[in-house]
Amino acid sequence: MGGPEFGSSMQQKSKKKMVEKPITVLDEKGHLLPEVYDVIDLIAAHDMILATGHLTISEVRLVVKTAKGMKHF
Repeated sequence: MGGPEFGSSMQQKSKKKMVEKPITVLDEKGHLLPEVYDVIDLIAAHDMILATGHLTISEVRLVVKTAKGMKHF
């Protein structure tokens, strides 16, 4: 919870730490997962807004750059 790029305000404060692995939109090589492209296509097809509120800053940059590079955007 709260990657280092969020600063200390988003770091977990409790002594009981999360053991779950955070969800990410990236594979082990740092590339977007194939389903991210499907989601971007759905967003464009339905004239929806792409929200990135729970992603890390590096994920946001990659998702937005990719979405802008796709034909629909």
